[in-house]
Amino acid sequence: MSRDETAKLVEAYTGQPLRDEQLAAVSKKAVLVRMLHNLLRFPREERDAKGMLQYLDTILTVAPDSAEERWLRAQLRNNESDKTGARADVSLLLEHRPAALDVEKVEEFRRFLERPQ
Repeated sequence: MSRDETAKLVEAYTGQPLRDEQLAAVSKKAVLVRMLHNLLRFPREERDAKGMLQYLDTILTVAPDSAEERWLRAQLRNNESDKTGARADVSLLLEHRPAALDVEKVEEFRRFLERPQ
């Protein structure tokens, strides 16, 4: 595709103009993570927690610093009765404190996980 064709397509789908950084090359790792996110959409639409966990496990193997995916996996692990796994994900989030992290929400979730059942 030419740059003009690409710009028209981007604007048609997003309503936003094409930016130069959108045309920059990305790493193989970034391509793989993007593909896994695309595949994650299917179990998410089906509300298939086990399927989602499989993709999240793979994403976090490839990109362990992915905070959003780690947070989602912590919640899913809890819902699937894997409190140990959920606590491990929450601990990593609180240890590294990524910029987009809502620390209060994660700490509240950790307190919930630590309550006696």
